[in-house]
Amino acid sequence: MSYLRRYKLVLAILFILCISVPAVASPLTEGNIISFSDVNVKPDEHVKSILVVGGNANIAGYVGDEVVVINGNVFLSSTANIKGHVIVLGGKISAEDGAVVREGYFQYGGGFFAISSLLTAGLIVTIIWFAQFIVTVALLIVPILTIWLRQSLIGEISQIVKDHKIKTLFLGILGIIAGLVIIAIFSLSVIGIPMALVLVFLMLVVMALGLGAICSSIGDNISSYLNVKGQKKYLGILSGSLLIALLFNIPLIGLLVLCLVVSVGFGGVLLKLFTKKVTADNS
Repeated sequence: MSYLRRYKLVLAILFILCISVPAVASPLTEGNIISFSDVNVKPDEHVKSILVVGGNANIAGYVGDEVVVINGNVFLSSTANIKGHVIVLGGKISAEDGAVVREGYFQYGGGFFAISSLLTAGLIVTIIWFAQFIVTVALLIVPILTIWLRQSLIGEISQIVKDHKIKTLFLGILGIIAGLVIIAIFSLSVIGIPMALVLVFLMLVVMALGLGAICSSIGDNISSYLNVKGQKKYLGILSGSLLIALLFNIPLIGLLVLCLVVSVGFGGVLLKLFTKKVTADNS
């Protein structure tokens, strides 16, 4: 069986479901048939593959590859010989005695709306998985970058987080909410959009620094618990980032853990800035 022809059929299905607009039926050359109405294959006919959308397929002849019908039914007479699969989405399969389907069939009886909903749900799951993968990679890379760029600053923020856990948590939550509100207000006008983008960038920088500090603090605690002395800073922050990444990928509680980590880190950076400003004013 030609996998190239199978891929062509799959791509055609995805394209049709994405655009979801009426089209004119158009049989393809080389024995491949794509139709938006009923298709009849006579006993003496040989075709390579069939794709039908919104119609029925009545097959009495030979099909060298796949038969795919969307929102329609398939009828196989006793002389039908299908070398590939028979796939029906939103319809039924009927076959007389003697009909041959060499590689089996798949049938989903829901309507076209149900099929679209099923594909949409699959797309959403894929997007969520991809986003989770990107966040996991960021949790592993960003802390290393922050300790490489500003090791002393990360150490100071990490100490602040250790000394003021509750304060940094509430300060971080309030800071993130205030930042999001200001961004939303700026985004309402064309003039304010550049300011909103700048604020988004600054918040991401603060979150990155806070994440690095949290990972550094966790790494120090792990080293103390295991009684590891002289451990390099990069190994400590890597162990912290690995732990956070693992917790993030636990269903249900992963997102909560990430929100807590980001909030505490955000609050630690803000508290560091406020402390620095107060010290400068007093001096």
